[in-house]
Amino acid sequence: MSASFFSHGGHHEDHRLRRITLCTIGVFIALWMGNAFIHQQEMEREMEAEHRRAEEHPHPTPTAGEVAHGSTAVAESLYRSLQLFHFHDSHWSHHPDGWGYFARFSARAFALGVPLVILGWLYRGGLRRSWHRTFRRDFVVVVGESRDARRLAGDLVQNGRAVVLVRTHGAPEPPLPGVTQIEGDAAKADFWQEAVRPHRACAVVLMASDDVTNIRSSLALERALEKRQQAAPLPCHLQLADLHLKKGLVSLLPAPGIGSKIERRYFNGHEIAARLLARCYPLPLTLVEETASPEHYVIIGFGQFGQNVALKLVKMGQQVVRKHTPDGPRFEVCRPRVTVIDRCGQKAAQAFLHSHPGFTDTCELVVHEAECQGGEFLRLEFLQGLDPADRCSLIFCLGDESLVVSTILMLLDVCQDPAKDIDGIYLRAGLQNGPGELLSRRRPDLAKHIPIVTFAAHREIWTEDVVLNLALDTMAQQIHAAYMGVAMAGLDPKNPAPAAAKSWLSLSPEERESNREAADHLWAKLRTLGFQLETLPIASAAGQPASTDVDFALATAINDRLDELASSEHYRWMAWRLIHGWKFAPIRDDKAREHPDLVDYAALSEEAREKDRAIVQIIPDLIRIGRLRVQKNEPVTRHQA
Repeated sequence: MSASFFSHGGHHEDHRLRRITLCTIGVFIALWMGNAFIHQQEMEREMEAEHRRAEEHPHPTPTAGEVAHGSTAVAESLYRSLQLFHFHDSHWSHHPDGWGYFARFSARAFALGVPLVILGWLYRGGLRRSWHRTFRRDFVVVVGESRDARRLAGDLVQNGRAVVLVRTHGAPEPPLPGVTQIEGDAAKADFWQEAVRPHRACAVVLMASDDVTNIRSSLALERALEKRQQAAPLPCHLQLADLHLKKGLVSLLPAPGIGSKIERRYFNGHEIAARLLARCYPLPLTLVEETASPEHYVIIGFGQFGQNVALKLVKMGQQVVRKHTPDGPRFEVCRPRVTVIDRCGQKAAQAFLHSHPGFTDTCELVVHEAECQGGEFLRLEFLQGLDPADRCSLIFCLGDESLVVSTILMLLDVCQDPAKDIDGIYLRAGLQNGPGELLSRRRPDLAKHIPIVTFAAHREIWTEDVVLNLALDTMAQQIHAAYMGVAMAGLDPKNPAPAAAKSWLSLSPEERESNREAADHLWAKLRTLGFQLETLPIASAAGQPASTDVDFALATAINDRLDELASSEHYRWMAWRLIHGWKFAPIRDDKAREHPDLVDYAALSEEAREKDRAIVQIIPDLIRIGRLRVQKNEPVTRHQA
């Protein structure tokens, strides 16, 4: 009984608690009646003794036993038995027989044990769970037993959210302050209905350790909401570590429509880490005069993390080269280079290229089979024959942080070789005060003049703002609204814009992701203009003073370079389309993935250019609603051939 009370709560917790309550009441009644029976036996023995004493010594006054005997005997026994639970029955203190000891011990042990068990139940969140089942609304459900799930739950609580943490299995964890913890099988609809009550939630985040469990939980959640009337689908943030599985599910499961119960939003930690890398990485100038040297990304490790990094940086690393001609400026694209170092070589890239056949159309891809601590890699032999003037960065995408740090320490001297000059080394330092973070604090004499940049720490990824895409989705919705206004005003029968007639909720996952990519590119555009963006925490975003001078300088720069920024947005969009398998055709065909705007910016119609300009013109609005702070930096410099 005590173990059940002290647990975090399990599957069908309502039924378990009901059974425990009934059992407790039954034990109480059994002890009460049993002790009353024992008391009655004691009374009868006492009365017999008094009768014997009365016969030997006659006395006119009736004995206490004779008074209790008769109609009040049963009530007297029940009352005396009840007094045992309150520790003040003096009647049995003069009867040290076995039954008397048993009666006193059992009743008082029960009277002591029940409050202790109730206190333990309260300490383990019992009252919080009961309150949740009865009254709580607008809470966030986080499903998972990992430390990342607990980090996210803690950040949600800090931001003032009510949080329910669902654990499916694993060793017991200490309770989190302000978090209601429930244990059960999230792959069963009954558990959602009886224990979680998702119809009252505002969002659900599925963060189990494997993708299959998260998919099953989302289907169970959908079944649990089938009979519920909802004004809008419940946002369900679904973690998928497999990049290819995510792409398949996006195509299999349509966007939520009328009557949809949940709205699936896919994410994974690798994708988020790649996004954070792109924001801090000094991407090449989007606009380059006359000539440009391609950006060179060397990605060490081509698992799911490396693949996400490659996709993100290639999308962001497209350079627009403006050439002056007698007929006016003309724009071309300088594609980045990607060198993959992986011990599995081509085998590591086969599945990726199968899912993203247009990837090689947007970059120059070379794959080397090598170990990160092998001699070939440590001598950087794969860089032979490349132009030393090109900016080259080493980006470590391996899971073993200690291995990455030891490899970097061995590489520092080689990286300074003029023929193999490395402009920067990037590694993910997940743990606070871990080896990666310690390396970034290295002594000046260890620096070797090579920037070593850490990114995507756990505390930066597993936050409400990042996982739930709050700021990013808000900016993406604003971009879609601006696009709708321009596209509906100048419809082209040869280039219909189906997304222009859709609300944000009606967009397909791919269409939403396109708008998010445009919002993500904001960091690169402003860096080109000499500005830097800083994301403000949710709790501190309100009340931040605005810098009028910086805002005016930014608005002036945007107005002066409107067409150049619009061209960079066009080439970003074009790279995104090509990577996802689109190709040029005079007539748009979404099923065949054909689009007439996959051409140079100069060849676009005026209506198509206006769509790109509209996204650039709303940059000040995106900064405001995205909780961003603008800082003026020195203009970005870049190697040019």
